[in-house]
Amino acid sequence: MLDATISAALAKLDRELKDAALVVGKFPEADAMLGLYFAVAISGVCEESIERLLCKRSQRAGDAPICSFVEWALDTRFRNPDFATLKGTLGEFDGTWVNRLESLIDPDMDGGALSAIVKVKNDVAHGGKMRLSLTVKDVTQHYTKAKRVLDALETVLAI
Repeated sequence: MLDATISAALAKLDRELKDAALVVGKFPEADAMLGLYFAVAISGVCEESIERLLCKRSQRAGDAPICSFVEWALDTRFRNPDFATLKGTLGEFDGTWVNRLESLIDPDMDGGALSAIVKVKNDVAHGGKMRLSLTVKDVTQHYTKAKRVLDALETVLAI
C-alpha cells in the first residue's frame, strides 16, 4: 500500500492483531469478543480506505467542485463496503475498474473475506446473530485477504 494514511491504519491493525493473538489462546471468550471487536475495526478501516482511494483518484481531475461532490457522495452513500457494494460503486465510476480489480485478486476468496468482515460488523452493530466462535485468528485470516482488495484497488485507480 503506497498511501501513507492507509498504510499507517493497516500497520496499527497489524500490531493490534499480533498483540491480541499472544493473549487470547487461554481465554476462549476473550478470543471471541476480540474477534468481534477486530471485525468492526477492520470494517471501518476498509471503508475509510476505499473512500480515501476513490477521493484521491477524483482529485487527479483537478476540479475542486467535482472532488467535493465525490467526497460528499462517498461519505453519505457508501456504507458497509462488502465486495458487491465496492464493485457497484466502482462500476458507477468506470465499469472497466471492476474487471481490472477482479483480475488482480481472487474475487471469491479476497472479496469474500471483505464481505465476511462487513457482515460480522453489521451483525454486531445491529444486534444480529453474534458469532462467538469467530476468533482473532479467523478475523486475521479474513483481514489478510481483505488487504489484497485494498492493494488491488490502489493499483486499479493508479494512485
